[in-house]
Amino acid sequence: MRKKCDSCGGGAPLADKFASLLRGEFFEGKIIYPCIMADGARFAYDERGFFAPAPANIISGKSETMKYLVGILNSKFAYTALRKFYMGGGIDGEFKTNNLLRLPVPPFERDEAKSRELVRLVEANLSSPSEVLVLQIEAKVCELYGVEV
Repeated sequence: MRKKCDSCGGGAPLADKFASLLRGEFFEGKIIYPCIMADGARFAYDERGFFAPAPANIISGKSETMKYLVGILNSKFAYTALRKFYMGGGIDGEFKTNNLLRLPVPPFERDEAKSRELVRLVEANLSSPSEVLVLQIEAKVCELYGVEV
């Protein structure tokens, strides 16, 4: 028997209400990442409704913001900062989500032209991955942080 949730409105089954609330976030653009990243950044952008089969985390938000963020988080620049200052938990490469919140990310609005260019590069790399695009993304991330390459 499915449990009903009267406080959710109309006595709809609780599972249906929960699924309805999550559908928008989990079936739109999101970032999925594992709890352990010992050998490099592993942030994946998904907009097809995938879920992680192992211990992992999800960041949801507007599609453009998620593409911007995945470009930054997958960069060697950000991964180096994460490894040096923000990882921990007892296992090598263990990534604590609350530490991610401490990573300084340049606001999209600070330089919208560069930010939109990063999103464009990420979209191109998602469609047709290439090492050239990865290098261009790396360079754009460094620009956003004000670091010369």
